[in-house]
Amino acid sequence: MGEEICAEVRRLGVELPQPKRAWYGEPPKPVREEYFHQARLMHLDALTTPHASEKLSSRLWRRYGAEALGLLEAIRRTRGRRK
Repeated sequence: MGEEICAEVRRLGVELPQPKRAWYGEPPKPVREEYFHQARLMHLDALTTPHASEKLSSRLWRRYGAEALGLLEAIRRTRGRRK
């Protein structure tokens, strides 16, 4: 959908800055891979409630993107205090 909108905007004479750049907020692939790697190491999905529609790792990534890495750190700190 985004490509179609960009094409229409260009057709109307608007020059788009950095037309090949991802503008919709998705962090770079290496950031996503690091997030899911860390989530696996800490067994984050074990905290997913049984009635949830998606795993906790996926939900946090979808909602917070790269900021989810900070959430993982906060979860680690909270878990560490409980031990």
